[in-house]
Amino acid sequence: MTIVGKICRDMNHYGIKRTVKGYGKKCRNLWLRKKYRFDHWHLQPMELRDYAWELAEAVNNLPESRQGGVCAEIGCGLGDIIGTLNWKGKKKGYDISQNVLLAARKIYPRVEFCKGSFYDLTGTVKMVVMVNFIHTIPEGELKRAVQYLITNCQVEVFVIDVLENIGNSSYRYSHRSEYMFGGKNYFLLNRKGPYPAEGGALRYVEFWKLILKP
Repeated sequence: MTIVGKICRDMNHYGIKRTVKGYGKKCRNLWLRKKYRFDHWHLQPMELRDYAWELAEAVNNLPESRQGGVCAEIGCGLGDIIGTLNWKGKKKGYDISQNVLLAARKIYPRVEFCKGSFYDLTGTVKMVVMVNFIHTIPEGELKRAVQYLITNCQVEVFVIDVLENIGNSSYRYSHRSEYMFGGKNYFLLNRKGPYPAEGGALRYVEFWKLILKP
């Protein structure tokens, strides 16, 4: 498919305004990559990723987004999701790549970006977003990380993605959200998808919320 054909296809799917913004951000990301030399998988902006776009819209519609407190994204990359959330409180992005964080700070200066991962979060965190990168982590290891966040950060809402049909994809783990949150006073608030993923896999975005006691 030619570049023109791909742009026309994306306009039909995402709409003109969203596509133009997405391609503009992709050009910016390419320029930043030359300067900061981060990995290529960070190039695709959220405007051209349905699951990320709809995740941000769903978070912005939650009452928690207007209540203050900390929202943290683990594996934030260039900060597209955390940077565009209409969150009343503090926004923090964590990633293990110092290079991508240098670029993220240029794009979203109002977000606090930190080098680190699950166990680097401290204090009370109202919402944690962790999508995509978690499918490189074994299920037992991810469950232990979630338990740390529940115990040490009193997280009220988790936003994660789960995968189906990963057999022909490069994803290593699909993850079972019930295994991570079942029996821990969390309930499934919302489930969005499916979204097509690499190799014929299907992606779902899930919102797990703490059952608050009166």
